[in-house]
Amino acid sequence: MEINIYRVVQQGVTNAIQHAQASRLLIDFTLDDTGLSLSISDNGRGFDVNNPSETPQSGHFGLVNFRDRIAALNGTLELESKPSEGTTIRAKISTQLEPQADARTRTSKYLLPVRKG
Repeated sequence: MEINIYRVVQQGVTNAIQHAQASRLLIDFTLDDTGLSLSISDNGRGFDVNNPSETPQSGHFGLVNFRDRIAALNGTLELESKPSEGTTIRAKISTQLEPQADARTRTSKYLLPVRKG
């Protein structure tokens, strides 16, 4: 599970830098007894999710990798993007953890500036 999540985040960062030309990137993890929620958002170029082959640098193998990795974990994947408005990828993965008396929700958020040049 960890390597798949790592690779999804890695692909999201790569897409934001190489394709979206984003200046901001937000990665949000939440882990609790029910599972992991992951969100990767950028303020880049975005694209038409209903017609990704019509956007520049088509191919979108990264999107296929997102889908395949999350599906391998029996998770759900949601992609939201609009041209000139950025992209958000959300994944939810059930970890089926046993509830514990002292269980707490753990949340991490990272705002990464993207440097150009």
